[in-house]
Amino acid sequence: MGGEEFVAILPECRPDQDFDIAERMRKEIEESDNGVCKLTVSIGIAAYLGGDCIDTINKADKALFEAKSEGRNKVKRYEVGMITV
Repeated sequence: MGGEEFVAILPECRPDQDFDIAERMRKEIEESDNGVCKLTVSIGIAAYLGGDCIDTINKADKALFEAKSEGRNKVKRYEVGMITV
């Protein structure tokens, strides 16, 4: 998407699988050894339920903001009512 954010689209992923996939990605990055510094990642996820795909991306971005505001290095799923500051 720009800067330090990117979008991963998982077309065959069921909504009950998305969190586990994102958590495995987060953990692999956290446990990786690049020889320079420790890396962590925060991930926001949202299921595409039809309609405007930009709406889904915005929901994932809100979940990402929540993950970062709760201390980073975590996965958060979009929930109705999440607001950004």
